[in-house]
Amino acid sequence: MSQRKSTKKAAKPDKSNFFVSKQVSSAVIMQAAKASSDLDSDDGILGCGPGTPTETSQITKSDLAEALDKLSSKLISTWQHTADSLRKDLQELGKRTSHVEDKCDEFATAHNDLATHVEHLATKVHKMEEKMADLEDRSRRNNLRLRGVPEEVANKDLPAYVRGLLHAFVPEVPTDMLLVDRVHHVPKPHHIAQAVPRDILLRAHYHHIKEHVLRSSRIRTSPPEDYPTPGDSLMTSRLRRPHLLEGSPLNGNNKPKRNTKSVDLLAQR
Repeated sequence: MSQRKSTKKAAKPDKSNFFVSKQVSSAVIMQAAKASSDLDSDDGILGCGPGTPTETSQITKSDLAEALDKLSSKLISTWQHTADSLRKDLQELGKRTSHVEDKCDEFATAHNDLATHVEHLATKVHKMEEKMADLEDRSRRNNLRLRGVPEEVANKDLPAYVRGLLHAFVPEVPTDMLLVDRVHHVPKPHHIAQAVPRDILLRAHYHHIKEHVLRSSRIRTSPPEDYPTPGDSLMTSRLRRPHLLEGSPLNGNNKPKRNTKSVDLLAQR
């Protein structure tokens, strides 16, 4: 019997465990309710819960409205300050731009005046160069440059050689009229070959004799062994080079060159 009773008791559920689990469930439910009430109380403070009092909700809305008004006023003030700063910067930039434009106009005007002045000065310098060339030519109006004379002719023999050359061009002129004030060699440029002899510069005592010699050299139909051609100062030579021997039968292929063996007589005015 005892074994049967013990067997039956073992088959019955444990009531103590049931009550314990029920108590635990009740405790959990109570904790959840408490947490829900806490949440409701928090929501009531924020004015969002369903159980929030009306006065608390109105105060919160007014605070939010006041905060929004303050924020809006602050934003408007900030934007206004920023706009004023930008407007001031733009005005300053406009003033600087206007100043730069005025300076550019002044510079352009000064540049135009300077260009006009430089052009005027260039014209005056050109006229002065022409005047100096004319004065130089006048000082050289009796000079003749003899080109092609062999280096074998000594300096002491140059006066006699030159008088003989002049007499060959103008045989009708008396010998006592073929006077030479001075005669000497001229340094040779560096680009001229070493075999080419140096030029000889002479000054005729009478200007009309020099002109007569040049005229006589221009009317010849073929170049003799000693052939004179006109030559002047540096500037005049550059200006007259395209017209050198123009109209003479000796121009073109018969024009004497520096490296030829014939003697050239060049006038220096």
